[in-house]
Amino acid sequence: MEAYGSASGSARGRGHQSLPGLLSSAIDRLRRPFQVNDQRLRALVERHNDAFFSELNVSREDATARHVAASKAVGLDPAQTDSVHRLAFAALAVSGFTARNVLEIGTYLGETSRYLAELFPTAEIYTVELPGTDPIYRAFHPELPEQHEATLRAALNRPNIRSLRLNSATLFAQPLPEFDLIWLDGGHTYPEVAWDHAYSLAKLVPGGWLFSDDVVLPGNPQLRRRPDLLDVYETLSYLGERQLEKFRYLLKREEVLSYLTNPKYIAYLQKSSAA
Repeated sequence: MEAYGSASGSARGRGHQSLPGLLSSAIDRLRRPFQVNDQRLRALVERHNDAFFSELNVSREDATARHVAASKAVGLDPAQTDSVHRLAFAALAVSGFTARNVLEIGTYLGETSRYLAELFPTAEIYTVELPGTDPIYRAFHPELPEQHEATLRAALNRPNIRSLRLNSATLFAQPLPEFDLIWLDGGHTYPEVAWDHAYSLAKLVPGGWLFSDDVVLPGNPQLRRRPDLLDVYETLSYLGERQLEKFRYLLKREEVLSYLTNPKYIAYLQKSSAA
């Protein structure tokens, strides 16, 4: 506080301060809240994301190297920072985790589908996306259907990707195998968020990993505008209270601006190997 006060100075002192000095003081005052929040962000990253790497006994550096290699192989920008989920999958691969069958609910543009296919080349990657005839298709894909379909055809053109065009409400009726890894990134509100998690937990093998995207916790500023964004958290809380295993969290984005405006999380668990 003393430094801040002396930088501000008296009215007379400000009159004698140079323009660069005034600009420097103003920038310093603007930077201070970010510095405080950056410290809080670092603490969250250490508590959640770094703890995940430690749990796997994998260094962030090794996970990043695998992530960069896989991203470049499938034409993705390895420096993309919109989510840590791909880095988490890379950490699993580095840890020695292998998968026979992987499920993704919510293909969207197919970027994570082909990333997973590259990361786990011996696995069958099943990815679920709404068909164009579904009544809610346009809510998730405002772009022209022809555009989206062309994007998917190009993205999913790999021998170990199986594209399923259906509403996830019908997954229980499909003759699909159990899964070693599930990436749940479909609808994030009721009712689909509830049945997607129920299906995923039922189809996850012992020792398998489930990751659920875009978890908004109580207190998130976005809830003032969209209270339904709490649906994922409420679903996970309901399940956690009724299971031996609890979901844990990764901080989705590790940048201070994302933390300030819309801090989101990725929930994960490893299913117990107990019979």
